[in-house]
Amino acid sequence: MTPRMIGIIMSAGQGLRLRPHTNDRPKGMVEVSGRPMLEYVIAFARRVGVDRIIVIGGFEAHTVKKYLNEKEPNIQFVETDLRTKGNLGTLMTALPTVDDSMLLMNADHIYGVAIAEKIASQCRDITAFCDTDRLLGIDDMKVEAKDGAINKISKKLETWTHGYVGMTYIDKTMLPQYKFTAEQMLNESDGTVAVEAILGNLAAQGHRVAI
Repeated sequence: MTPRMIGIIMSAGQGLRLRPHTNDRPKGMVEVSGRPMLEYVIAFARRVGVDRIIVIGGFEAHTVKKYLNEKEPNIQFVETDLRTKGNLGTLMTALPTVDDSMLLMNADHIYGVAIAEKIASQCRDITAFCDTDRLLGIDDMKVEAKDGAINKISKKLETWTHGYVGMTYIDKTMLPQYKFTAEQMLNESDGTVAVEAILGNLAAQGHRVAI
């Protein structure tokens, strides 16, 4: 049985690589087959089994807020400061309020419906969802695995075994350690830190981050 969990969907980035489609909207509001990518992500999160969803907006946040007000009024919307650097700062807009198991997702990743059940069956401890069946480019998040868990994770890895697909589960029992690490990393950085770096940090501390 899938545990209770909150879905956190980050939709704050400017999406510079998708311009001109993102001149007036964040990546998650770019349409694919007539529907914003955010809509696909929300539907997928529900198929996995989330009980509540929080969407974090930033760049052109009013477009996300308007969409949710009209289509998904039960979804909580929070807005990050536009001066925030890196999506770790974006996550910290909502993370302190999370008190249950969490599924962290991006608003611009569309997943096949068929894998929702597989995702749900593997939600335990801290799990980073990865694949091995695509070519990875310079901007893809790469993972070096060891014994079925993350050893290193970065876009800059020169060798890797997996590609991260933009989705992480954090069980309620692991949430305090995840929050502590996230806050510590944000405080010790200039803000330009990606949320995936939390997983690498936890792995370096000896915590198992499953794949």
